Amino acid sequence: MSIVQVRNFMEKSGCALVVSIAIGVGLVIGMLNMNCGGPQQAQGEVSDVVAVVLGRNIGAREIEDLAAAQRSQFGSQLGEVPIMFEAMIVGGAIDQLVQATVTLDLAKKRGIEINDEAIRAHFSRELDKGIQSERERLVSTGKLKADATPEDFVKAVKAENPNFTTFEDIKKQNLDQLNQVLSDPAQKDRLVLSVAPQLLQDAELAKVQLTEEEAKKGYDTLVLKRILLTADKNEGKDLNAEAERILAEIKAGATFESAMDKYSNETPADPQKRVSENELKYGYGMVSTDATLKPVAALKPGETSAPLKEFNGVAIYKLVKVESNLPADWEKEKAKYLDQAKQAKVASLVSEEVKTAQEAVTIEWRSLGYKAIYDYNKVGMASGNPADTKAKYQQVVEDAQKAIDGSDIGLNVARLARYAAYEQLYASASAEEKKDMLANRIEYLMELPELEGQPTLRMQLVDMLIEAERKDEAAELLLDMANTLDFGEGGTRMHGEVLKKLVEMKERKTISEDAAALVDGALDKWVTEKAAYDKEEEDQRKADAEAEKKLAEETKKLEEEAKKATGGDAPKTSGE
Repeated sequence: MSIVQVRNFMEKSGCALVVSIAIGVGLVIGMLNMNCGGPQQAQGEVSDVVAVVLGRNIGAREIEDLAAAQRSQFGSQLGEVPIMFEAMIVGGAIDQLVQATVTLDLAKKRGIEINDEAIRAHFSRELDKGIQSERERLVSTGKLKADATPEDFVKAVKAENPNFTTFEDIKKQNLDQLNQVLSDPAQKDRLVLSVAPQLLQDAELAKVQLTEEEAKKGYDTLVLKRILLTADKNEGKDLNAEAERILAEIKAGATFESAMDKYSNETPADPQKRVSENELKYGYGMVSTDATLKPVAALKPGETSAPLKEFNGVAIYKLVKVESNLPADWEKEKAKYLDQAKQAKVASLVSEEVKTAQEAVTIEWRSLGYKAIYDYNKVGMASGNPADTKAKYQQVVEDAQKAIDGSDIGLNVARLARYAAYEQLYASASAEEKKDMLANRIEYLMELPELEGQPTLRMQLVDMLIEAERKDEAAELLLDMANTLDFGEGGTRMHGEVLKKLVEMKERKTISEDAAALVDGALDKWVTEKAAYDKEEEDQRKADAEAEKKLAEETKKLEEEAKKATGGDAPKTSGE
């Protein structure tokens, strides 16, 4: 998976200090601090500090708390968290903490009070917004009329959630919970970080002007064509110079489409069509706020952009047309949409301001290992020419190695940064360079603490060992994998992977007959034990079902006997 896919995934995820409103058994306000409910720790304990930003200590535990929450979310969607994701998660957690600290500093400089009273007021507003959102949901799904009374609203909520009481009770319960958080210094510190961005945006709202035309643009879709020059397809070339040359051809009379077919390194979206028939559709809001694509937002239909640096090369864009997608009820709900557009504009402006301030801030590092993983993440998030990117990844490897060789508190983090950065270097290396890098790849992978719990990563190591002609070690690792399979879905899948790899190694004669027999035996043993495990589980399921059925029959019998004895309806058992 590419580093940009990782980045995009991360930007849509995260556990970063949010307020969520949900109606389940009742309306609940989720005050998720940096560790999403785990044990708390005062920020900046001396032995724990890995960095100091604007006078605020950032600790290893605080970073791990945030990373653990994000890891949990990724794991629930991906199963096993890929090791390159893990590197981005840890580096991204540090980045979020630095960003939050910078945002808080900006808020304080604007004279914004973030005391208990301000936090309570903020959460109260969020609760009100959540209630309004629930009302809108019920109306949109036809479960509540648009002009329904407050009483009807409560009835509609109770219809879906029988245990729901009143919104007043829910507000009180959640504000009581908030007061408990405010009474704990560690939780309060993180809560202050969480509300600072929104309070900063609220303060900026009054200063920002937005026209109706600007708001309407937010619903535009830009239909684009692109000429993309990638580093891997233009080895040794100055991509920017190449793009300028192509642009000169277009200005001299060549069509953009003919240049796409001739020069773009992308493949046709449809194999039966040409590259020039590819189209990209981007929302105006995304384009106008993206650091790379922002110039594209100013184009008129038919115009082309200057060469723009992207993560994997250089691109030239042509705006084909603009499609407007205004909501059907724009005129009726104009005030609501204008407010949403203004909120989005302010959020974008504040985000840019925070980004600029973060780039200017000096981080006082107490751990070279944590610096390495932070820098690794920043390199992946940025766009730059291949040579600069390569040099930066090399620096990450060197810093990580220094941390490993020293007594750095971020030893394991340094190993992760070293491995991830080296893999990025390996991906862009020539065939000859890759041969020379193999020994280091194996060493760096074998030293990862995460290796033991990641079967996919261990299988990757098997392949590396075979490539390095370390066949005995590869066989030993494969045997260990066969001996440690569990009986869940992951174990079943990995059993197939180990068997497939064993067959491949036999065919290529990269495993001895004795070693292969041991792996075969371990796999056969797993099949036998898995069958016994499945039978035991099925027997237990049947026994539980039979017991439940028997209990229901006995309950019904007792109710009937009670009814006969009283000459009327039997009293209902608890829970009915």
